[in-house]
Parts: sequence; structure tokens; C-alpha cells
Amino acid sequence: MRDILAEVMASMKSNRMRIALTGFSIGWGIFILIVLLGAGNGLLKGMMANFSDNTDNIYTIIPGKTAILHKGWPKNREIVFTRNDVKKLKDCFPNNIERISATMSAPADLSYGIVTTNGSLEGKEVGFERTEHIRVVEGRLLSQMDADSVRKTCMVSSSLAKVLFRDEPHPVGKYITGNGVELLVVGVYEPNVDIGTIVREIFVPYTTVQEVFCPEEKLSQITLMLRGLDDMKSNQTFEKVLRQKLADFKDFNVNDPLAVKLKTDYENYLSTVSILNGIYLFIVIIGLATLVSGVVGVSNIMMITVKERTRELGVRKAMGASNEHIVALVLVESVIITLIFGYVGMICGVGITQLMAKALTAMGGSTIFSNPTVGLGIIFAANVVMLIAGIIAGYVPAKKAINSKLVDALSA
Repeated sequence: MRDILAEVMASMKSNRMRIALTGFSIGWGIFILIVLLGAGNGLLKGMMANFSDNTDNIYTIIPGKTAILHKGWPKNREIVFTRNDVKKLKDCFPNNIERISATMSAPADLSYGIVTTNGSLEGKEVGFERTEHIRVVEGRLLSQMDADSVRKTCMVSSSLAKVLFRDEPHPVGKYITGNGVELLVVGVYEPNVDIGTIVREIFVPYTTVQEVFCPEEKLSQITLMLRGLDDMKSNQTFEKVLRQKLADFKDFNVNDPLAVKLKTDYENYLSTVSILNGIYLFIVIIGLATLVSGVVGVSNIMMITVKERTRELGVRKAMGASNEHIVALVLVESVIITLIFGYVGMICGVGITQLMAKALTAMGGSTIFSNPTVGLGIIFAANVVMLIAGIIAGYVPAKKAINSKLVDALSA
């Protein structure tokens, strides 16, 4: 093997310019592949970060009024959900419902000192933050003790806190009045809404709203957190079955668009993920196509090298060199050229992606790209690709070298 390497290095030294230009094509191909994969990875991470609040499969069921006659029932009939409907749904979908919770709402006049505004009191069960996608910025969440003791506690949104408390920086521990009832502020939350929107929902323990504000137990919505529905088809099937169950529970036409409203962003999330994966696949194909052009260049140079060394190879065969030895000479030279320039291209590509990541961090991040770098898995795959590329680039010239007739080779 040492002799083969020595012969290969000697051959490469005699054709430095040609090998450098050819190697550049393979290095450029690997460089473009790494940069494109890094950019695609950054695009995926950035867009997925924008959809981070939709990665949970959450359905919100909101009752409305009927718009279609059904079994003698008139139009404009109000659909009312109760706790019994929550239990029915849980029993109907035991394998799909990970969590189910009810919300009871009451419109409210809110005041603190001389400041008065309107809003709503939202009776929430413990753990509601998993489906509401809120972030606590001060204080705490509503607790089980709040619910068990029917405490008059609440959480206000950061935007509403600015309206009610104005210049007072810390609302936690203060009392606001809702429909004449004093509520202790135990937390301030940041909702998942556009900046500048005033969220007027005040979260109160479910038991408190039920006992103090809505004794008739009329639910404003039911929220489902689902599991096991990871594609568009299964979600569409579930939604169809869910609507049918609700129609059976409440005696309305299953095709009535206004009787019950189902809200979910998960299907949009799945569609977006599918599109992004398609874009990433396209990026991979473009990068591989660029790499293939480099492989073709190396193969062409090796063909020229074999042609120039036809007489030399013929003499070697006449002196007893085996076909395996001839093949090894060509393949080893091809692999060395591919690996050397490929590693240079890969290092430059990784360096560029790291610089891109640092530049984005210095600029405060981006809503489109996030950490456009490549992982160790991609780097390992690039090594394998380079090795395979080198073997492929040398295969055809090597085959031609051993298939040439001895008489023709000696007379060349």
C-alpha cells in the first residue's frame, strides 16, 4: 500500500495545476452542499420556532346557535355545553384525548381605583396554561388550592395590567374589582398574541366563576389536547367523528356550520412542516447536483490521466502487475483528490455557517432563520458522500485501464 501511495503522490505532483482545478470543483460542491444544508436547517429551525405554540395538537370547541332545522328543533337554538359533555367526550376518545378542560366565562366590568374598563372573567381549571400557551411574567399560576378553596384570585394579562394599574409596576398582591367582587391578583401572564393587542381576559379559578358568577354551569368552551394524531388525514378523520359526536349529544345537524365551532391551528402546522420539508429536500437535491458536477470533473481528469499513462500501465501489466494493482492506483488517486479538496470545502462551509449563526445572534436573531448550522450527523454524512464520490469518480477510469489490451497499451 505504501508503494501505491508513493506512486500516486508522484503522479499528482506532476499534474498539480490540473488536479488543483479539478479538486476545486469537488471542494466547491461540498462547500455549496454544506452551506445549503445549513441554510435549510436554519430556515426549518426559524419557521418551527414561529410555530412553537402550535406543536401541541389542541382543539377548542365553542358552542353557538343552530342555523339549520333539525328534528323539529327551530333555528337559532342555543347550544349549551355542561360538565357532563366533558365527561362524555373523554369517554368517547380515551386513546386520543390527553387532556380535556372546560372554561366558563362571564362578561365583567373591571376596575382598580378610578380606572374602569370592560373584560371577561374566564374560569379555568388547574393546568390550563398547557393549552392556552401563556407565559407567566410575574407572580404565579392559579393553583389547586385556589380551586379547592374557591378563592377569589385571578391572573391578568400584561397588556390589561398596564391599563388598570397604569404607572404601578407590580400588580401582584393588589385587588381589582370584577362585577362588584374583589379579586386578588396572583399573577401576570403574557399571552400569545400580536404586540399591541390588549387581552382583556382575566383568569379565575373555575370553581370561583361557577359559584360566584355563573351558577347555571354554562360552559363557554371545551379544550382538548390530543395525542396520536400526527398527520393531516388522521386529524381530519378525528374532526369528522368529533363533530358527529357533538351533533348526537346536542341534537343538531352535523352539517350545521354555526351550531358548534371547532378551532385548531395544528393542521396549518402540519401543512407548514410538510412545505418546509419539501423545501429542505429541494435544497439537498440542488446541493447534491452541485457535488455531482464535481464528481464528473474528477472522473474526467482521471480518464485523461489513464489515457496519458496508457503505455506506462501497459508496461506494468507486461511486467506482471495485477489488475487489482492497476485499479488501486487509479482509485486511490481519485479518493485522495476527492477527500483533500472535499475536506477543504467542508471546513469552509462549516465556517461560513458558524459565522452566519454568530452574525444572526449579534443582530438579535431573526424570525426566519435560527442557528443556520449543520450538525455532526450531516458532517459524517458528508464524509461518507465524499468517499463514495471518490470511488465513483475513479471507477470508470480504473475499469478502462484494466480493460485495455496489452498490445495496444505497449504500442501507445
